[in-house]
Amino acid sequence: MKEDCLKPLFKAARQVAAPQPPDNFPERVMSALKRVAEPVPLFDGLTVLFPRLAMVSVVLALLVVGVDYWSSNGSLSEFVAEATIARPDWTQLPLEL
Repeated sequence: MKEDCLKPLFKAARQVAAPQPPDNFPERVMSALKRVAEPVPLFDGLTVLFPRLAMVSVVLALLVVGVDYWSSNGSLSEFVAEATIARPDWTQLPLEL
């Protein structure tokens, strides 16, 4: 804006009274600060996140089983047979430290 336009605007702004805050303004500010400053306990945060994490883990497990089933050409009996053969018997392994 031009200088000659700004001067009347600033003059008019100086003549208008400043707005007054509400009577309970300091209390509202302090209560808002207290609400923001409260730490969330660990278990409360986990309680909020658990349903989402459980859903993601179920979807991921179903996705892995589905991809394995699809890669075995849709034969569920081969999938079960390969899963039982691939599992080693850990009780028969020698323990060497």
